[in-house]
Amino acid sequence: MIKKMKYPGYFLIVWDFIRYAREQGIPVGPGRGSAAGSLVAYCMRITDVDPINFDLIFERFLNPSGSRCPTSTSISASGGVAR
Repeated sequence: MIKKMKYPGYFLIVWDFIRYAREQGIPVGPGRGSAAGSLVAYCMRITDVDPINFDLIFERFLNPSGSRCPTSTSISASGGVAR
């Protein structure tokens, strides 16, 4: 479904900037949006929210008729929490 909905590149781009931010010590939020409950995003460390532990329905963002923006991310260069 990820491939069918053309999300592979999206996941890799988001993974890359989240990885870079963490390596640089830039605070990154735990994850928001419907993909915050995604097992794929959790396994890639895009989000810190374990969907199984919190009993989240993580298929919602992969619904072809659903939202087209699976994640939103907060990154703060100032060390605070971006909102």
